[in-house]
Amino acid sequence: MTTPSERSAEAAPAQLFQALAHPTRAAILDRLAGGPLRTLDLAGEMPGSRFATRKHLEVLANAGLVVRSRRGREVWNHLNPIPLQRLHERWVAPRAASAARMLLALEGHLAEEPRTMSAPLPAQVVTIELSLVLPHPRERVWQALVHEIDAWWRRDFLTSAKTRRFVLEPKVGGRVYEDAGDGEGLQWGQVIGISAPEKLDLAGYLSPEFGGPATSYHVFRLNARKDGGTELRFTDAIHGRVDAAQAQMLADGWRLLLAEGLKPYLERRAS
Repeated sequence: MTTPSERSAEAAPAQLFQALAHPTRAAILDRLAGGPLRTLDLAGEMPGSRFATRKHLEVLANAGLVVRSRRGREVWNHLNPIPLQRLHERWVAPRAASAARMLLALEGHLAEEPRTMSAPLPAQVVTIELSLVLPHPRERVWQALVHEIDAWWRRDFLTSAKTRRFVLEPKVGGRVYEDAGDGEGLQWGQVIGISAPEKLDLAGYLSPEFGGPATSYHVFRLNARKDGGTELRFTDAIHGRVDAAQAQMLADGWRLLLAEGLKPYLERRAS
C-alpha cells in the first residue's frame, strides 16, 4: 500500500490546486480535519448524491490529500496534511515573505526623497511538475516527443501566423524553435542534455512580452512501466520575474500540450 508521504510526493502542485478548487472537496477536508470519517457519513453531509461524494473523495485520494482504509465493509477516510504543508511551504510562505519585504521596501521608499530610478523586481524560482501515464512503449513516446513534435504541438501555442512548423533538433546544442521560413521565426530554447529514450533537458527563454524576463529549464523523463506503458514526468524550473499567476498559466499550458496534444496524437497513430 502507498503511504501518505509517498502519495504526497507523487502529486504535482497543479493536481493539488485542482483538488482543492471545488467547494465540496474543500468541505470534505474541513470535516476530516476533526478526525477520520466513513464514506457513508460524509455522503450524508455533503451536497449531491452519494456517488458524487465518492468521486470527490477519489480526486482527493489521487492528489494524496485523503488516505482511505477499509474496516470490514466500511471505508474510512483520513486527512493527509503533508501535501497541504508542502503546498504552503512552496507557494504561500515564500509569497507572504515576499509581500512583507515589498511593504517594508515601500515604507522605506516613501520615507526617502523621490528617486529617478525604481529598484528592480526580485527574481525567484518557481517549479512546475507534471506526470502523464501513456499506454505506449517508451521508445514510441520518445519518437513522438522528440522527432514528431510538429505533429502534436498545438497551433494555438505558436506565436506567429507565419510559422510553418515547430522544430526540435535532437542533439546537444540543438534549437527548439518556430520556423517561419527565410530565416525567420522564434527560438523557444535549446537542448542542453539528451539521452534517448530516457531523458531530454531543455533551456528555455521567457521574454518580457510573455511575462518574463525569465529562464526555464525543462526536463522530460520517460520511465518504462511494467504494463508496457510509459510514465512521462515533466519538470519546469523557472528563474526570473514569474509570479504565482504566471506559473499557474505555464503549468496549464504544459498540461494542455502534453495531455491534449501529445497523448491524443499517440492514440490516433496507434489506432
